[in-house]
Amino acid sequence: MNYQRGPTVRLGGGLTPVVKKLIIACSVIYLLELISLNWMHDPFVVKYFALIPHQFINSLHLWQVVSYLFLHDARDPIHLLLNMLILWLFGSMFESRWGSKAFLKFYLISGVGAGFAVVLSGLVDQSHWMVPTLGASGSIYALMVAYGMIFPEQPVYFFAIFPLKGKHLIMVLIIITLLYALAKSPISYSAHFGGMLMGYLLVTGNWRPRKLKKKLNIYLTKRAYKRNSKKYRPFKDDNGDDNSFLH
Repeated sequence: MNYQRGPTVRLGGGLTPVVKKLIIACSVIYLLELISLNWMHDPFVVKYFALIPHQFINSLHLWQVVSYLFLHDARDPIHLLLNMLILWLFGSMFESRWGSKAFLKFYLISGVGAGFAVVLSGLVDQSHWMVPTLGASGSIYALMVAYGMIFPEQPVYFFAIFPLKGKHLIMVLIIITLLYALAKSPISYSAHFGGMLMGYLLVTGNWRPRKLKKKLNIYLTKRAYKRNSKKYRPFKDDNGDDNSFLH
């Protein structure tokens, strides 16, 4: 995928086709969650479609790594509203630049990657093994990281108040997620970290083994050149003359 750079950007604007459909899908599923929780008294939507590492591994509920992106906390409408607001702001802009197909691939791949980070977290930390994860934050964080990398000097208003450059937005996201982790917050910091990592990999293309190998070879070559140039650099002798033969 080729996620091109550009000098200027305008967040928000009109709803683009894929962003519109994603917002509608998340809103409809949110209503289903409310119905199942409040009227049927059986949160079956969350039980079967949220991402639960135990079910994903042991029961092979493989669809959960995608379906969890469309669920949100039925007890907290702000969860849905905030994610959909950020999806509109960043998603519509990127879909306009990349095209609908490339944007949808970015959104889903980054969300699935964040989902696998959640599963890995459950395998490492048994306290997460049975905990359901739901929400589009993995893909949302990937979009914000993509913005920071592609438009590092472009300002964005954090919480609609504080102006931040794109590159500083990434730092703020990392700090906030670290604070979630240190405070043992119920917010899925593993999904956030996974989404940020996927945003970085997709924008840079470093997920490709060939490209990563090429960058590693360039890095090692530069290191070897610097090391050799320091070892054999000429210096001046006692008379002040350059002497290339002494090293």
